[in-house]
Amino acid sequence: GAQKIVDVAIVGVLAGDVYRQRMEGISALISNGFSVTASVGKAYDEYNNIYGSAKIAYCSSAMGALACRIFENMNQGCLVITDRVRDLEKVGFVENVHYLGFNGMPELVAQAHRAMDDEFCKTMVRNAQAAVAPHTWQSRAETILREVGL
Repeated sequence: GAQKIVDVAIVGVLAGDVYRQRMEGISALISNGFSVTASVGKAYDEYNNIYGSAKIAYCSSAMGALACRIFENMNQGCLVITDRVRDLEKVGFVENVHYLGFNGMPELVAQAHRAMDDEFCKTMVRNAQAAVAPHTWQSRAETILREVGL
């Protein structure tokens, strides 16, 4: 994969009451010595390059919803650290196997420290990429074509 030059990346809305936890998390990570790239409005190659250069993808949901970025970040080769949201298990993702979960800033920072171990991180990323493979657009298209006999 790409060289990891930053510890943590997050691309998304960084303002407003709904996303207050995102800003608190960014501050907590920075104050604990992690390098963080936080951006708004990035798309396509720029979005992929930001996450491709990060070891950790920090996900903080809006109102507990399962975000598309979790699927994207797993496929991009990041270890996903996310607040514990509903439906992660329903799509086949298991905490401490495919992603690291957190409730509150102390646990976010603790999980980020765990992710700094290279072997642990590589294992988690491999697990996540295997788990997310059936959810890619390529996989979905192949399933549809197979089902319709093409």
